[in-house]
Amino acid sequence: MEHPFTVIWLDDPNEDGEELPSVPHKLTAEMDVGPSPQVDFPEVLAGKLVGTPAVILDQLKFRNIIAVYFSGRRYKFRQINNDGTFEMHRDW
Repeated sequence: MEHPFTVIWLDDPNEDGEELPSVPHKLTAEMDVGPSPQVDFPEVLAGKLVGTPAVILDQLKFRNIIAVYFSGRRYKFRQINNDGTFEMHRDW
């Protein structure tokens, strides 16, 4: 089933050398999260990005990802592959 989530990463340093958070990027992934992610949040989510442009996939692979938000819970990517498959873990 397709599920939306949001990713925030650190942008390139500004003229003062500060790395600031990016705007939130809304993405969609095909994931099996069980019957109700609002009731039981899995520790590990695995899936495949759907309709993600190659430039965003590259950003996900090479940027310092601050956080991934899924159903109000925070996760971090552990692995992102060239074909868009990924694994992320809950970030307490």
